[in-house]
Amino acid sequence: CAACHDPAEVAKSTADRGRKNPHISPHWGTEVPCWVCHKEHAKDENYCLICHTW
Repeated sequence: CAACHDPAEVAKSTADRGRKNPHISPHWGTEVPCWVCHKEHAKDENYCLICHTW
């Protein structure tokens, strides 16, 4: 993903959605691999919700 999409730019583009920004983690910054949440052959999931509830 990062070959075409700059993780910092993706985080910036999703910053104003009125909720926690899933593309910038307080734990890992923008270094979380895309495939953690975005699945090619399965439903996407919010990895943060494993530990957090909002």
